[in-house]
Amino acid sequence: MASENSSTVFDFFYLPHIHNYVSHESGLLVVPPSLAAALVFGAVLLIYTLLLEPLFFGRSAQIPGPKLAGLSWYYLTYFDLKLKRNEKIGEWHRKYGPVVRIRPNEVTVADPADFREVYDTKSKYDKTKYFKRFALYGEDNLFSTEKYVEHQAKKRKIAHDYTKSRVVLNAEALVRERIAALLKQFKEAPNGLVDVFILFDCFSHDVMTRFLYGEKHGTNAIEDRNDRPLVVNLKRSQIYTPIWVNFPRLHGSWLLNRMLGPEYERTGEAGGDVKRHIETIMRKHDSDPHHDEFYSLYRTMRYAKPDADGKPMSRNYMASEMYDHLKAGQQTTASTLTYLTWRLSRHPEWQRRLQHELRALPVSDTNDLSLADLEALPVLNAVIRETLRLHPAASGRGERIVSSGGRTYSGVFVPAGTTIIGPNLVVHQNPSAFSDAFSWCPERWINASAEEMKAMEYSFVPFGHGARICIGQNLAMMELRLLVGSMYRACSTELGESCSDDSMYQLGSLAAVPRALKCELYFKEE
Repeated sequence: MASENSSTVFDFFYLPHIHNYVSHESGLLVVPPSLAAALVFGAVLLIYTLLLEPLFFGRSAQIPGPKLAGLSWYYLTYFDLKLKRNEKIGEWHRKYGPVVRIRPNEVTVADPADFREVYDTKSKYDKTKYFKRFALYGEDNLFSTEKYVEHQAKKRKIAHDYTKSRVVLNAEALVRERIAALLKQFKEAPNGLVDVFILFDCFSHDVMTRFLYGEKHGTNAIEDRNDRPLVVNLKRSQIYTPIWVNFPRLHGSWLLNRMLGPEYERTGEAGGDVKRHIETIMRKHDSDPHHDEFYSLYRTMRYAKPDADGKPMSRNYMASEMYDHLKAGQQTTASTLTYLTWRLSRHPEWQRRLQHELRALPVSDTNDLSLADLEALPVLNAVIRETLRLHPAASGRGERIVSSGGRTYSGVFVPAGTTIIGPNLVVHQNPSAFSDAFSWCPERWINASAEEMKAMEYSFVPFGHGARICIGQNLAMMELRLLVGSMYRACSTELGESCSDDSMYQLGSLAAVPRALKCELYFKEE
């Protein structure tokens, strides 16, 4: 314990003591030279650290971008919380060029060559700590795994199930069955008015639960309203994802629950509901004596070859993996379907062209369209591609860490350790590849010259690129072709009264959703 006579740095502010530093002539406070020098030094150090270093002398100071973004991590956070992150980053690229500093130690690239280099297998960049938010049950899944080598080891155990041939073998029948259930809902809707935003989510959720757990243990959210709350709450939680991303420790707190109300609190519970749902399904699956008689990704993981240490996949790891696949496979496909049908309803001329193309195809004995025939249709594939280009289904936060030595992108040196991102929405707006890039124009995919098509293909990266490309892309494309083909061969759609450009403005949430969180369309059977 300090003695009564010992002094501290706070003694100067003890009022009886201050009179020693007051001038007897002027009555003003006179600061000792040593203290004045310390205060000046502290002020200069503060100005240098907070202002001069990041703007003029720091490792990333030479990278173009808004000054405030270089000064503070919270400048981009402001736009993120307003759900305008992607829009703002696109604006910055149009103003500052192909490489932009969006945070003090974070940059984005817009050139397709730079995008491909960042995510290419040759670069082998690790992910950032941001992805740890997606680890569940105390285990990293494919998506949350940071290290490139570790990710590849995990991927090898399940990648075979997502190859095109295996997806067709294991999932085509269950996708067609869910399409039939969905079309029945459309045809039976009162006045033909349907909120496709919710029903497409139900469709994708049903498909993914069947694929993950087996057909016997899948949900029936399309027709069973008891299965829907899980889907609805998960989707509505999207508007709050920027809070979770930027302030993970505050998300779901008592303070935010009080500030944002019961809707936020209810959607905040969606993740826990999904976890409990998966745990229940795993118990049912394990207790079913016939669980090995049908395909499921869970079965593949249970019988996967053990690691080098001889240990099989842990139960928590399998649960973490299935949770991630469920959310990713459900939300992205549903978002693409929502925007595709909205676009076709806004552009009836393209809807008629698609219907003419589909109705010219032969059908099977079961009145089904062949998947091979659908894959060859120019108009169908053009509207799917153009929707994926203009409405990416995810946020584009593919954060990577530039490796040792740093790299140069589009003539701009990016130091090692910098977080680098290639937002696919910005790459898809590349004016050198896509004329009138902000317009939905499927024609570009039909009448392009060989040179134009090559440029568009190079700039078209809806599922990412490289070793960490979306593992479920083959399943997603099969769902899109089968559902859109079946739907527009049998029906036509028109915009509902509540469906407008404003209501369908795509927010910058993790799974990019429309502002109104609904998309009401009229369905007419033909």
